Amino acid sequence: EALAIGLPVLPHTAALMLLTQGAAFLLAVTAANGVSGDYGKVQIFILGTVTLLGALNNAWVPALMSVRGEARVARMRSTMTTASLAGLAIIVVAAAGANLVTHVMAGGKESLIPVAQIMPLIGLGYVLYLNASTLLFADNVTWWLSVVTPGVLGVGVLLALWPATHGDLIGVAVASVATFFVLGCAYFLVARRRAAGGWAPKVYAACCLAAVAYVGVLLLLPRDIVTGVVTVAVVGAAMAAIATIWRVRARSAAGAPERGREQILD
Repeated sequence: EALAIGLPVLPHTAALMLLTQGAAFLLAVTAANGVSGDYGKVQIFILGTVTLLGALNNAWVPALMSVRGEARVARMRSTMTTASLAGLAIIVVAAAGANLVTHVMAGGKESLIPVAQIMPLIGLGYVLYLNASTLLFADNVTWWLSVVTPGVLGVGVLLALWPATHGDLIGVAVASVATFFVLGCAYFLVARRRAAGGWAPKVYAACCLAAVAYVGVLLLLPRDIVTGVVTVAVVGAAMAAIATIWRVRARSAAGAPERGREQILD
């Protein structure tokens, strides 16, 4: 049983590794010397986004795998809402830091800044993929993984081939974002009926639109390091304020039932 569940994951894992890191290899084969190395300098914005969402997924997986039926639908709705907002937050923070981090890691090569700013958008598709694929594991139908992910890898190569051959790093980054979105949509189509009605599509769509619009604004900003520092400061302050408001509201919501119980006892 373990082999039946686990063996299909092997080609999936290999394909997923190439989806996250393969663009540098494609550039090394097709583009001019040095282009692949430049892309690799900022590829942390893909790997970091994937790593953070994967870490959060460790909390979402047991929550989804422990329920069935209507309970799964409700749990999926809650999880997708949380995952969509978490993905948006990660994209906002990562893209905000792209200017400053690129100046540090890439020796101030400002042409790489828009590449780094676009890369975190892969989180939009990755969030959908994580939650949809969890249902396939829960229902022991992992054979889908051996078909879907390698197939999407082929699509990704086709999308990235033209910009890669022309050394267009922004185009390669956009192709990566598009490929991950195709990955998420493909897994959604496969798994959607396993939690029908539980995907929180409005929240997910709103987060996608907000993330794309936000990155679009960042792309219009100057690429000097002063702008990078100011962007990090502004976004950091905004995120801290949002976290504080959320924490206060969460405490108020948690205390409301207790206050109601005390009033009843009185």
